[in-house]
Amino acid sequence: MFASVAGDAEIEFQLAKFDPDGNATTGITRTSNSVTGFSQSLNNVKTTSTGGHDPWNTQRYLNI
Repeated sequence: MFASVAGDAEIEFQLAKFDPDGNATTGITRTSNSVTGFSQSLNNVKTTSTGGHDPWNTQRYLNI
């Protein structure tokens, strides 16, 4: 259906090789905590202060 107008935007995603501090990384952070449930409205593990991991600079990294 869209084959005649499809194109390659030449966008590629890769895991980060260096974290925001310049340290080597796999691009994946895992943080253990005692939270047993998650909520989109509470954002209860999205920062270090709430038991999670602070997001990296969104101008340089895609935090998923």
